[in-house]
Amino acid sequence: MLSYNLSRKYPFSPRFKNAVFFGCCLLLVTLTVFNLATNGFNMQTTYSIDANSTQDTKYWYNNIIFTWGDDKLDPQCQHVEIPVGYQFMTSNLGLRYTVTGIVYHNETGPQQKRPSISYLNNTLTDCQVDSVDIYLRKSDTSHPWYDWWSWVDSSADAVAHCNVNIDEGLFTINFTVTYHTVATVFDCIPVDALYSYVAIDDFTTHASVWWGTRILTNYFVGTNNTSITENDIFGLEYYFMDTDGNALNSDTNLADVHEVYNNETFELSRPLTECLWFSRVFHSLVLVDLGNSQAPNVLLDEHLLQYALNATGNFNRYGGPLANISALDEWKFARLSPPDQAKEERITSVPMNEAYSMFKDKYHMGNLSTHNATIYAQYICSVPQKKSNGTMALLILVANFALFQTAWTIFKFLSDQVATGKTGLTAMYGEGCLLHDNELAKMEGGDDSLLRPSRASSGRRTSSRTSSVRGLLKYQHLDDKNNDFE
Repeated sequence: MLSYNLSRKYPFSPRFKNAVFFGCCLLLVTLTVFNLATNGFNMQTTYSIDANSTQDTKYWYNNIIFTWGDDKLDPQCQHVEIPVGYQFMTSNLGLRYTVTGIVYHNETGPQQKRPSISYLNNTLTDCQVDSVDIYLRKSDTSHPWYDWWSWVDSSADAVAHCNVNIDEGLFTINFTVTYHTVATVFDCIPVDALYSYVAIDDFTTHASVWWGTRILTNYFVGTNNTSITENDIFGLEYYFMDTDGNALNSDTNLADVHEVYNNETFELSRPLTECLWFSRVFHSLVLVDLGNSQAPNVLLDEHLLQYALNATGNFNRYGGPLANISALDEWKFARLSPPDQAKEERITSVPMNEAYSMFKDKYHMGNLSTHNATIYAQYICSVPQKKSNGTMALLILVANFALFQTAWTIFKFLSDQVATGKTGLTAMYGEGCLLHDNELAKMEGGDDSLLRPSRASSGRRTSSRTSSVRGLLKYQHLDDKNNDFE
């Protein structure tokens, strides 16, 4: 007895073929997109100054549909180790700071000093200026005392701190910033040299910093100017303000702030008053750069800024020596040059109390503002990058072939199962055999057992059907239309 492989059409409607075609096309497109997402990219090293934005950037292939919860294509950045002594700028690109201490706030124990902190672009919060120290240094003892170059070594320091929340917990970073100017030396001062202690002071984008640096220079020069005639200032040990606003010192019995500042009977009052105004502006400039917009700030409020420019509460500038327009280099402490000047010089400068109204509209000054600050650093990051076109096409082609073959095998198996369930046990019989079995059943009295053999008689099925076919061929001639043996 011979056996043959038979094939039959699926007993489905004619639309089934079109549905299969479009289904295959849709499957190929889906597999291509899926394989592009999973095989078309790899991680490459790059540098970023904004690690938060880099890590938060997500692409279409980072969707959970393609990654199945895997984060291998998620951008990742390495931490920067910031030790004590580290020098940095903030993301507001203003002043330069030096880290002096790092404290870890242990929730279950005492505070701990740390030599460093693992930092990843965390926002600086709760920033405050702890103190401002002004150092009036005379570089020599030569006369006359009012020579500007004798005071070129004068400077000022601000001590500040900020909190930083990282994965380990809350840290406090302490740091200092130094102010130094050459305004006391030159007559025509290049702007780049005069304000080189800040990275960016653009008057349209960093207006608060622009005003702060200019006013700060005027008050610092004013401090030097009021100090050069006070020989007794070298005997002064210290002055500081307590939390109640009282001024305390080691040499006098003056305890009230009003006795120290704007006091014509106190010989050191003029330089101390000018130092107070300098400290206010320096304090505000540091807070602007650190992103603190909550504390009172003369560089974030128009009324306070105009008060600092007008300085009606400073007896040095109203009726005092700094009000004398014929004084030596008066423009350095009483006037401001326009924003577009390449050099600071008297001929183009305007009085301080007129500068705000004149500059704001004429030069389209930006708004007084600040932004949340982070420590400016460059981070090493791993980001997804597309593979070469040839490699990507080959990987997608191989993956598509394997997945499509698997899908086709599953589809064929399910279709066979559906077809078998739809036509019963005769699904695997040849159409010609079924036709002649029906004719033979009619000739022999309609024995349905020949047409639908039971499972119990499956052992005799082949011989019965073969005998029936042979008998039918012996007695009956069929035309070509019904001769469907396969």
